[in-house]
Amino acid sequence: MRKEWFVLIFLVFVLFVSSCSSEDESKNFEKKLNDLLSQIVVELKSPRKISLTPRTFIELNAILMVSNYMWTKSFLNSSTNPSSDILEQYRNEKKKELLSQFEITVEEFENYSIKNYKALQEFSEQNPEIIQKYNELSALLPTLFEDF
Repeated sequence: MRKEWFVLIFLVFVLFVSSCSSEDESKNFEKKLNDLLSQIVVELKSPRKISLTPRTFIELNAILMVSNYMWTKSFLNSSTNPSSDILEQYRNEKKKELLSQFEITVEEFENYSIKNYKALQEFSEQNPEIIQKYNELSALLPTLFEDF
């Protein structure tokens, strides 16, 4: 009987330690995301009407990448029966809400990179440090979705 209790207590302890470790890893990861985001986002510190420029486009895209991760995480944690269609609809609604805070439509945002390809390319060449941080941020996110 004592041995069974010991095994049970040991298993509970292992589960507790692993959940703490997982929470710490998640907090560290989100801190890293926010640190990178704060290094990229300079002009868009708070929602307001903006004109899309290469810089604001990159900043807004970085905000959307991190927001998309947070929305997905929140949705999957709160949904009892998540489906990819419902998740996609949820993220599209959230994206529309976020862009509307900057008085930009989804269509304007999505078409900007096509219509302003050269300006974005020039910005990238003139600001390699921002693009490097953006790429670091982008590279972090796919590994997170695998954890869901």
